[in-house]
Amino acid sequence: MQWYFYSLIAAGFIGIYLYVCKLAYNEGIKPDIFLCGVTMIMATLYVTICATRYEKIDIQPKVVVYIFICGLCAFLSTYFDGIAISKANPGMCRMITSSSIVIVMVICHFSMGDSISPKQMAGALLVLMGIFTITT
Repeated sequence: MQWYFYSLIAAGFIGIYLYVCKLAYNEGIKPDIFLCGVTMIMATLYVTICATRYEKIDIQPKVVVYIFICGLCAFLSTYFDGIAISKANPGMCRMITSSSIVIVMVICHFSMGDSISPKQMAGALLVLMGIFTITT
């Protein structure tokens, strides 16, 4: 399958995730408590998958730093996203958090030399204009 099919499948699961989060928050469950449980389930699944897939895992010190930074950022983004979802429409919150693609595109261009075509730049500008439109 092409990469965008996987992205569409992920988008479907993200939609279900956001809906269930909003349901839980409407029931009075605090975002931090709920997200703690979600994170424990995710960690258990990831550890199970890795433990059954690999006999030996050789992790370099640099990789430990990458894992720590990604884990911290994932925690913080999920935590603040949970608070936002508990206060507003999950779809609106997700549109704003999805704007991170623009930030990543620019950082990768300058730090890794990834090319940005005029069409990609126009798409990024449309994303930012759309976010500005829905939040004002």
